[in-house]
Amino acid sequence: MWDQTLTTLIACLDATVRRFGGVPTYAWTDNPRTVSIDHVAGMAVFHPLIVETARH
Repeated sequence: MWDQTLTTLIACLDATVRRFGGVPTYAWTDNPRTVSIDHVAGMAVFHPLIVETARH
């Protein structure tokens, strides 16, 4: 990725999904500070924009 911003991450995920021609069940990232905003009981709380993007 060019940088570690949320918009760049979403753009890269979009490009990857388009190249695969489908959406995987899970997408693993190595940039948890961008994807999650907190942890509750050991589970990640995802950034609302990531959740909205996944729904789209």
